[in-house]
Amino acid sequence: IARAGVYQGIVSPKQLLDEVYGNRKVVATLGLPSHLGVIARHLHQTGRYAVQQLIYEHTLFPLYAPFVGKERRDEAIRLMEYQAQGAVHLMLGVAASRVKSDNRFRYCPDCVALQLNRYGEAFWQRDWYLPALPYCPKHGALVFFDRAVDDHRHQFWALGHTELLSDYPKDSLSQLTALAAYIAPLLDAPRAQELSPSLEQWTLFYQRLAQDLGLTKSKHIRHDLVAERVRQTFSDEALEKLDLKLAENKDTCWLKSIFRKHRKAFSYLQHSIVWQALLPKLTVIEALQQASALTEHSITTRPVSQSVQPNSEDLSVKHKDWQQLVHKYQGIKAARQSLEGGVLYAWLYRHDRDWLVHWNQQHQQERLAPAPRVDWNQRDRIAVRQLLRIIKRLDSSLDHPRATSSWLLKQTPNGTSLAKNLQKLPLVALCLKRYSESVEDYQIRRISQAFIKLKQEDVELRRWRLLRSATLSKERITEEAQRFLEMVYGEE
Repeated sequence: IARAGVYQGIVSPKQLLDEVYGNRKVVATLGLPSHLGVIARHLHQTGRYAVQQLIYEHTLFPLYAPFVGKERRDEAIRLMEYQAQGAVHLMLGVAASRVKSDNRFRYCPDCVALQLNRYGEAFWQRDWYLPALPYCPKHGALVFFDRAVDDHRHQFWALGHTELLSDYPKDSLSQLTALAAYIAPLLDAPRAQELSPSLEQWTLFYQRLAQDLGLTKSKHIRHDLVAERVRQTFSDEALEKLDLKLAENKDTCWLKSIFRKHRKAFSYLQHSIVWQALLPKLTVIEALQQASALTEHSITTRPVSQSVQPNSEDLSVKHKDWQQLVHKYQGIKAARQSLEGGVLYAWLYRHDRDWLVHWNQQHQQERLAPAPRVDWNQRDRIAVRQLLRIIKRLDSSLDHPRATSSWLLKQTPNGTSLAKNLQKLPLVALCLKRYSESVEDYQIRRISQAFIKLKQEDVELRRWRLLRSATLSKERITEEAQRFLEMVYGEE
């Protein structure tokens, strides 16, 4: 899309959105874009590039699809065809994932040299944007630009070879380059499109994997042995770079969780680390095929053995003991957490569940409303001071995006939280109402910036030059900005 703008000489991001989508509100998204139905219609005459082909061959969707289940995968494809409004990122777990990606643009100098030699121009490659893994599968560590994807939410950026850095640090871990090369086939494998194992299949896959490799004791996973095998392939430094450090002393360690019952999806990176460490002879596609081949009926559960029912006298004694424990600890939860209470609760749950549930429901304590964890008045005062400092800094700069309320909030450390709780922050709301930049003010600032730039470059001032440099057109310019333009141009 960005190169289409370059070919057609369109410098205005909004005009490019008009030309391509007929919609100025489309957000430029790198990994999981939506509105792909519009792109497919533009390319209809080529006889190629149906929506699903665009999704699997030109987005990062293949990195998420195999790990979220078939229903969620198909729903995400449907949303990407139309207007998703961020739902795809939520549905595929991107927003909540512990695997975070750097939003800055990046490139591989060696790949760019090959592109220029073969095609005469440079372009972004998908395998440069593996989430949380900034390594080229062929050449190693990537080079980052200062510019980020979300610097301008409506602008698509093309890769121009003239802006490539001539001097850059070359820091590369061979383990992570090998990991990127291991994962890369997932982006280009048509066979992987229908491979989306369920959570139950993933659970059984990892249980059987541990059993086959002798990483179990009785029916329990030896998590220490699993971690040892992973460390033989990936150093602590490499895992820390991926933000997937192994904390074996914690039950929440991601490596322990992936070998337990799967209640949520894990990222492509977590799966790939385990596979490369424990299944080095299998490709990523072969590992997926093994998991998908496990059928639902092969996932069996052991029936609970039938024990001898106790007599009524034993039950009566146990009932009385439980009642005394609840009164002693002043609550059901506290009684369960005690040493004797845990054993007694388990016995009653097994032998007289109906009585236990009924009695507990009648003796539940009323929950007191928790004390507010946030002092909103204090946060309001702190946030408004942060905003005023940002606004003061912007006063001396003409080169920044339109200072809307949402953009200003994003510049603060807790911008997302502030935006969601604006009704509790009257000072922040008042500050935003007073200092947020209108469309008219934004256009005037762009004209001023263009005027200064042309003067500094000693270029002859023309009306059309001012408009082009300010990325404005006579159709989109507001009346107030029009009057300002006439005043500036007239004074010349």
